[in-house]
Amino acid sequence: MTERHAPFLVPQDEIAARIAALQSGLAAAGIGLAWIEHLTDRIYFTGSAADGALLVPAAAQPVFYVRKSVGRASRESPLDVEPYPGGRKTIEAVAGMLEGGSLGMALDVTQASNYTRIAAAVERIEDISTLVRTLRATKSAWEI
Repeated sequence: MTERHAPFLVPQDEIAARIAALQSGLAAAGIGLAWIEHLTDRIYFTGSAADGALLVPAAAQPVFYVRKSVGRASRESPLDVEPYPGGRKTIEAVAGMLEGGSLGMALDVTQASNYTRIAAAVERIEDISTLVRTLRATKSAWEI
């Protein structure tokens, strides 16, 4: 995480706390990696509305893959921002970060096309919808 983003956006320590809480929930559930693609969830965990997907390993730094406006996303989010690989390279990025564990996806809001492509390439997908909703429902002092 970096301090390069504008101070009027979601503070870096707020994003770090949200990511840490997600990682704790993933680890407790035995899930190796989370795929976050829904707009509201992306904004909550990245601080940016840029189109893309956030990959959050249970025990490593997250990567925010952005389809367009990588520069804008880098200014808005303190996370590592990279261009969205697209197609087969997206699946390879997921597999590379997953290293054989299960993948967590908020299945209530995941695009069916993404689910289908990713499900064909990973061993197991777990629903993290409840975890994500619970984290978003718990408000920090900054949010209040």
